[in-house]
Amino acid sequence: MMRGQVSSSRLPKYVTGFRVAHKTGDFLPYIGNDVGIFESEKRRIVVSIFTAGHYGRNWKTLLPASAS
Repeated sequence: MMRGQVSSSRLPKYVTGFRVAHKTGDFLPYIGNDVGIFESEKRRIVVSIFTAGHYGRNWKTLLPASAS
């Protein structure tokens, strides 16, 4: 499931040198979450980001292209 994530506007956008399997979860415009595993030949790093309070002017950047 995590490797099938289509959106790359969150964790994969800011990470280089790793394969990123991740899954997003949203309740827009207020919550935007992403959990994932960064994988390289030498290591695996598990990351989970849970956020709330997206009231700023850029919250629409969290929307998938099909919702715009």
